[in-house]
Amino acid sequence: LAGVVGTLINAGAIGVAGILARTRLPELPPRTQKRLQLVLGALTLALGFHVLWRAAQDGTRSGLRTAGLAVVAFVLGRWTGTALRLQQQFSRLGHTASLRLAIPPDPAQPRDAGSAFTAAAALFCLNPLAVLGPTAEGLGGDSRVLGLKALLDALAAFSWARAHGAGVMLGALPVLALQGTLGLGWALLRPWLAEAGGDAVVRAVTGLILLPVALVMLPVIRVRLADYLPGVVWGVILAWLVP
Repeated sequence: LAGVVGTLINAGAIGVAGILARTRLPELPPRTQKRLQLVLGALTLALGFHVLWRAAQDGTRSGLRTAGLAVVAFVLGRWTGTALRLQQQFSRLGHTASLRLAIPPDPAQPRDAGSAFTAAAALFCLNPLAVLGPTAEGLGGDSRVLGLKALLDALAAFSWARAHGAGVMLGALPVLALQGTLGLGWALLRPWLAEAGGDAVVRAVTGLILLPVALVMLPVIRVRLADYLPGVVWGVILAWLVP
């Protein structure tokens, strides 16, 4: 189960939330949801710093090298993501899915489970944490990022499943496939990456990217989060190129 524990928790949380949505359990008031988002944002900020610190301490190379390469990869990732227009692509897909789930279904019409499944799966998988979480877990066994994502997804799934039915629950399957594949992939690559200290560098980049994620959740500033994701790939490249 190395590299997939957090993903199993994430998928399970979506399923449980969908089941609870079929009961009379009330939704959290908007004010409570807002406060919970602020708490999760603060936890994400603290987690980002902790992941960065642990990566610098645990690497086989010097902590200064790890942190320095992570910062360079973070910047290069931002430039690469901007050039590839990743955030525009994520936003376009996410906006379409959000509109589908935001519109209450017509009570006179049967619920479209397929459409609800597609929209929910897109929103669950387009979250930057769907990449950062499996990376942190696969390379360092740290499931906390996916634990945060599990809670966020569960809150969303509860609301969406109440309006659109069981199709939302099936969105857990793409989450399991995508995040599980990423987590297992990183776990398999870890021995190879460790030879150049790349596992620590990539984990440090993950910690850095969590910081703007937290700022969006708090919310403090609007950031093009998807544009930073190529920094993970740059972390691998720089670890092997820089002695």
